[in-house]
Amino acid sequence: MLRKPLFSLLMLSTGVTLLVAAALANGAVSATKAPTKLTVGTVNGIDYLDPGIAYDVGAWAVLKATEVTLVGYADNNASGGPLQLEGAAGWPAISANGLTYTWQIKPGFRFSPNVGSQVGGGTAVTAKSYERAFERLLSPHMYGGGTDGVFDLFDKTIVGGVAFHNGSTPHISGITATGDTLTITLTQATPYFTSAMAMIWFAAIPQGTPYDSDAQDNGATNFYPSAGPYYVTAANPNASPSVTLEKNPNYTGNRAQGTDKIAVVPFSTASACYTAVKGNAIDVDMCGLPSGTAAQAASAYGVHSVTGTSGSTAGSGGRFHVERTDCMDYLVFDTQKPPTDSIQVRRALEYIIDRKGLLSKLGPYAGELTDQILPPGFPGYSPFLTYPNTPDLATAALTAGSALQNTTLVIWHSQGAIQQQQASLIAQDLQAFSTATSANMTIENVQSGGDDLETYPTATQDGLSNAAFGHDAFNIAFADWCPDYVDPFADFNFLLDGSRIQGAVGTPQDGNTNLSYFNIPIVNTKLANAASLAGMAGTNAYESLDQFIMGSYAPVFPYAVFDAQIVTSSRVRNWTYDRYLAMPSLNALTVVG
Repeated sequence: MLRKPLFSLLMLSTGVTLLVAAALANGAVSATKAPTKLTVGTVNGIDYLDPGIAYDVGAWAVLKATEVTLVGYADNNASGGPLQLEGAAGWPAISANGLTYTWQIKPGFRFSPNVGSQVGGGTAVTAKSYERAFERLLSPHMYGGGTDGVFDLFDKTIVGGVAFHNGSTPHISGITATGDTLTITLTQATPYFTSAMAMIWFAAIPQGTPYDSDAQDNGATNFYPSAGPYYVTAANPNASPSVTLEKNPNYTGNRAQGTDKIAVVPFSTASACYTAVKGNAIDVDMCGLPSGTAAQAASAYGVHSVTGTSGSTAGSGGRFHVERTDCMDYLVFDTQKPPTDSIQVRRALEYIIDRKGLLSKLGPYAGELTDQILPPGFPGYSPFLTYPNTPDLATAALTAGSALQNTTLVIWHSQGAIQQQQASLIAQDLQAFSTATSANMTIENVQSGGDDLETYPTATQDGLSNAAFGHDAFNIAFADWCPDYVDPFADFNFLLDGSRIQGAVGTPQDGNTNLSYFNIPIVNTKLANAASLAGMAGTNAYESLDQFIMGSYAPVFPYAVFDAQIVTSSRVRNWTYDRYLAMPSLNALTVVG
């Protein structure tokens, strides 16, 4: 994610100049430069600083400044640049059957100094450092922190992962680490495995890093020596700053170290954060712009981008940055609940609901319209237009036939004002169709108890008719998705593979990502086949699947690839955006003044 060259600005006052001259006259130089500090605002701080459990965009932005993964993306990965080597000395040697990966670790990396009672500081990064990362991720003693779905993927992907996660073995049998050689044996060919190694979870950590996160009430106080450009020197979620990073004096890599310190400042609201960055009290607003302020920011600072986002000016200057992401806003159609269990109905909804209207409710510079699953620039993406951006009721009527006659459609939305407005727009679209076709539809707008669908209600809690999953609460619901790594597997197989549906009778669907309960055997087979193919063969398979699934089954309603909107202070220089993180590269930014 090509490193931008770092530059420094040295401003000498007359007094400093005279001091240097006097020192030279005495045969010595003793001028000092005040340390620079980048301040970053977040809402309520960072959730976790433990790389084994962190699963928050803000946390990953902070941790990426501190970590060394085997492979990663350049800090200025604005255009979705290629995966590149970081802690690995070369690309892995992969066995002929695609099951064994052998990595050589690049020598020279060392961990940052210890802080307090930490262990492992200053030691060399070896293959054991990466083995420990895998063991911590899959350890039964590690609290998930939202990463439960990762357990379900990687414990089954790596030989011995399930036994280790169940506490049956002291180590993962499929991983060996000797000196600078790391060998990982998989249970099946997994072409996306190398891409997944870019995730923060797989960053090098000292060999003695404990498996103790399940005993910690607040993971934001747990941090460990790291091998990247910066390291955490202090963390207290109840303080301001809540996290402080400093340059790692042991760092030998080529990533930038822009300022001497990075401080994370917590705010209770996005509005307070925005006020602070406007007044230069902080340097980077990572809180998310308050509703309705994007136009204000654009008017005050112009709109700048390094990713070519529509409506913005190319270039790295300015204070209001609108950048592309790989994240999607979409609607979920419950494919198990009538009438959205009907393909006819789901395809008709693709023509009834106003994509452009939904995006407009998010405000200006919110994103780009889409009707497909893969985002632009992603491997396998090829633009197509299966469904319209505005309602086409005539085509919807032909598609639906009588399948929407005398039916009830339940729209499930969160308590947020914008989502309520979007839900009302959908209800209006459905009512317009019902009136135009005399379909006699009933539309129910229901406010759910949360802002997402990762945890479904249970049959016991809600008296739902489907005892297996309890998905009868809605027909249409709101969701969003950011892939964990740059591979189509992280979009398609997570969102639409029916064999991955989680949950059991009477239990919440915590961590489930197939929110549509889409489970079609032929699609599951095609997804498994695409996941097994390497290189262009896999890319081409997913390209075909994008159009096939949306055109034939329509399990979801993609409507926007959303943009990152980030405001910076007037002090920030060397704007560097990381599309993989959908955040600025904190280690690369510099400040003046």
